[in-house]
Amino acid sequence: METEITRLITQLARIRNVEVSYVYDTLQESIVAGLKRRFGRNVRHEVKVNPETGEIEVAIVQTAVERVQDISQEISLEDARRINPDVKEGEDVRIEIPLQEVGRVAIQRTVDELTHRLREAERAKLFNEFIKKRGEIISGTIHKLEKEEILVNLGPIYGILPLRDQLKTDHHQIGAPFKFYVLRIQRTPIGPRVYLSRTHPEFLKRLLAREVPEIQQGIVEIKNVARIPGVRSKVAVTSHDEKIDPIGACVGYRKVRIQSVTKELSGEKIDIIQWHSDQKAFIAGAMSPARVKEVIEEEGTYTVVVPDEEFSKAIGRKGQNVWLASLLSSSKLDILKESDYRNRLFSQRMAQIMVETLDFLSEESRQTLLEAGFTTVVSLFEQPATEAAKVLGWDPTHVEQLKTQIREQLEKREFERKLFEKKKLEEMRAAESKSLEKAMIEESKEEEPAVEGPTEGAEEEPLSEPLKETQPEVQEEIKDTEAPPQTEGSVKPEESMKSKKEPEISEAAPQSEESAAEETQAEKKKEGGSNEVEPAPQEEEQKTTAEESEESEDKESEEEDK
Repeated sequence: METEITRLITQLARIRNVEVSYVYDTLQESIVAGLKRRFGRNVRHEVKVNPETGEIEVAIVQTAVERVQDISQEISLEDARRINPDVKEGEDVRIEIPLQEVGRVAIQRTVDELTHRLREAERAKLFNEFIKKRGEIISGTIHKLEKEEILVNLGPIYGILPLRDQLKTDHHQIGAPFKFYVLRIQRTPIGPRVYLSRTHPEFLKRLLAREVPEIQQGIVEIKNVARIPGVRSKVAVTSHDEKIDPIGACVGYRKVRIQSVTKELSGEKIDIIQWHSDQKAFIAGAMSPARVKEVIEEEGTYTVVVPDEEFSKAIGRKGQNVWLASLLSSSKLDILKESDYRNRLFSQRMAQIMVETLDFLSEESRQTLLEAGFTTVVSLFEQPATEAAKVLGWDPTHVEQLKTQIREQLEKREFERKLFEKKKLEEMRAAESKSLEKAMIEESKEEEPAVEGPTEGAEEEPLSEPLKETQPEVQEEIKDTEAPPQTEGSVKPEESMKSKKEPEISEAAPQSEESAAEETQAEKKKEGGSNEVEPAPQEEEQKTTAEESEESEDKESEEEDK
């Protein structure tokens, strides 16, 4: 029997993929349960199972008494002396029980108990495995389609995809692979139940994190997600690195990253929004693709003013855009056309305008209005013309004409006020632009390189080389413009070398080159100021010689003509 049980234990351990020692412990507990079923719940037992040898010892301990009242703990003195002749009344007797006496039913129950406990251990192992995956994405295939839910094959167990967590745009077919978000795990007698979702906002977060390495590295952070599952979503992101654009990182090169997520969500459109700490700026961005003129906070509600032509875009199809923007910003939004907003402002200003300040009305009309109780303009406009006419004693047509006159005059004043503000703003911008331009000109002057003059501490060059001081300046100016062609009278490098040795022999430069040098020096005087280098006296002598040679050439040409 022991050999048979040992073989069975080894086989069970191999099938259930558990340790043999765990099976022996379970067997010991199962035998104890069998003893309690046979001898009673209060029986004192001794069960020893040796995993190494496979030996199993089973015994119970009972007290010897003359008259037995509790068979689970007492034994008659006569039966006790058959086991131990020296036993006395009130002493304990250890009674060894062969495993066969437990009964085949007890053995079978022991095996069943062992199998049941192993199944429980396997279920607990699966539960602990999947509880770690809660909030993560797992892959699975469609196993069975039911009316209220879909059974998903996850490998060791089946997951459940309820109807409310299914995307309406998904095409479910048996064996089709999908990704799922592990929503929750429930422990049941038949094993853990894993509830899945494809509509949860965290599912979109996890998909983006898989596609965008910057999110995994913590450079880009997803602040919030708003979803209409299968239709449209808005994701607010921010970057912890100024060099990284969070929107560009999420969209990817040629929209590869965002298109991968859209494909997994069966075509769900995803808008990536820049998150701002300023709530108004954040709301303005969340209203994308609609343009926002102004965001006004009013008692916990944000009024979003949009151009009239952008109103339908701001609301979105079936209110999707404003609904998602409200969820994303966690704010209550009120969308208002720009024209309606202006009318509201006009009405608010009218409420502050007193009738007695309307100087374009006659004194008699103003006095009549004040006596009738119309102290403000808005009080007059709130009353229908017929009722106001009864109070004033006027004709309703006259009241309508008065309202029209007041409205036109106030609109004219409002227009003039806005025109004045616009003009003032333009003047301020022009002044700022002018000052900025002036500052740029001054900055550019400071950055211009000054004409290099003789520095302090530099050794003075000998007078025997006079052209060294002036020649580089002329050459620098010629480099900036096109170099003039060489003429007969131009000084060549070889001739300049000769002039150093024989300064009295020098040829005159042509007039064009000489005038260009003079203009260059004049410009340098204007720009350089005190940094201008004075020409050397040798250069003046050279110019005088050149002029004399020109005069002699002119005289010779006149004689030839004669």
